Order: sequence, then C-alpha cells, then structure tokens
Amino acid sequence: MIDYVQLPLLDGEQIEDLETIMGVQGFASFLSLFAQELTQRPAAILALYAQGDAGAAGHTAHYLKGAALNVGASRIAALLSAIESAPEMALPALMTDLPRIVAATDCPVRDLLALIDSDMPIERRAAA
Repeated sequence: MIDYVQLPLLDGEQIEDLETIMGVQGFASFLSLFAQELTQRPAAILALYAQGDAGAAGHTAHYLKGAALNVGASRIAALLSAIESAPEMALPALMTDLPRIVAATDCPVRDLLALIDSDMPIERRAAA
C-alpha cells in the first residue's frame, strides 16, 4: 500500500498541464465538478461502509479515485485506492482517515478555484 500521507494534496505539474491542454476555464469547470464530487462521494463511502457494504464502499471509492487522479489530487486518490483494495481488517483506519484527507484536499481545491476566478495568471497561481 502506498503511504498516501506523504503524497502532495495536489500535483502542481499536472494542474499546469491540464490548464494548458484544456484552457483555464475548461480546467476550472473540470475542477469544479471534482469539488462537487468531493463534497458528496466520501459521505456515501462512509455510509456504505457503516452499513456493512464494504464492496459498495470500494466501488464508490473507485469512482472518486478516478476523478481525483484526473485533476491531480494525488493524496486522496491514493487513499481511495487503498480503500478500494484493502483487506477488511485495514478498512477502519482508512475510513477514519477519509474525512481528514477530504478536508485537507478540499481547501486547496477551493483556493485554486478562487484564484482561477480572480483571473490570476497561471505563473502567479503556482507561486500562491
């Protein structure tokens, strides 16, 4: 299992590449969709797990992992990958980490969306 805590919350190089490929507004729309998923899917993962359906929780984690990988949210993607593939005995600790990593990821995602909305150039956003 990857030590997800050591990974960056957001991969700056991937974000710059996405902005170059998609355009700033295209990337902002893409990131905004991820931000919405980040507010909904983790609660579903936790609820499914609490109901005893680790399989469905893993499938939901897989969906959010794909979205996280697409926007460069490395740390949460690795945690979700661990949830998706962990043995049952490892899940309680991972589920405990999920809300903390979600909150830690949400802050820079929202900050980046605010910087994009402010029309700050890419070069200055990377330094911010």
